[in-house]
Amino acid sequence: MARKRHKGVPIKRKIPDLGSGPTIELWTRMNRKFYEQLLRNGVIRGSEDHVWAEFVEPYKWMIEQMKQRIPGFAGGYPIWAWTRRKDAEWSGRPRKAHDRVLVRWRAPRDQVLLSDFFTWHAVLGGRLLARNEAEYDAWHEELEQRGLDRFGRHLDDYPPDIRERLEASWQLVFDGWDQIDGQWHGKHVRVQAVIPELRMNQVIAIYDVRKLAKGKGKRRHRRKRARLYRARSLDEVQRLLNPERLNPAKG
Repeated sequence: MARKRHKGVPIKRKIPDLGSGPTIELWTRMNRKFYEQLLRNGVIRGSEDHVWAEFVEPYKWMIEQMKQRIPGFAGGYPIWAWTRRKDAEWSGRPRKAHDRVLVRWRAPRDQVLLSDFFTWHAVLGGRLLARNEAEYDAWHEELEQRGLDRFGRHLDDYPPDIRERLEASWQLVFDGWDQIDGQWHGKHVRVQAVIPELRMNQVIAIYDVRKLAKGKGKRRHRRKRARLYRARSLDEVQRLLNPERLNPAKG
């Protein structure tokens, strides 16, 4: 059934409460290879090898945003995560779960760049991030009048003034969640995160995804059976607030 839209009647989006403390809880799924690397080296970082070719350019744009917004970040592919467990579990459903783990961890808030998952797709597709349907229609009408491909995927496909306006609209991915019409980009904001690295001393718990998904009993019991690792206490996790612990190579 086609989705019914109510033009002229914007819907306010529901934005989750992400707190304001010095750290933020994150969830991410990874395969066993990364999990073993985390255990062995105590840290993992992203890699271009795991990025689909058509997404390399949008990912590089995100890395440039990280350089501008995260203190001390010099570059490199990030770790992707979610602020809710349900979103982390949902993001991996299409894939096989037999070699996946789910990591719950806390990271310094000033090292995390949060964005809206739904509006991020405008960046992935090289499209204007329109606030509503009327803005979207006006944009594509202008492109057609100028003889431009309305579905151009790369910024290089457009003249400089169009590229500038596209990139300016993409800032709403980070800062304009409440400016978007909920009937246009979804009324529930799903918050994703990018961060330079994941360190073992930030991890609260690690779960076997296969055991989380299967088995009898209440979810909390399945979670206990699926747990591969748990920090001894939250105090142990809070070691990450110590700058010397965040940079062990200096010791």
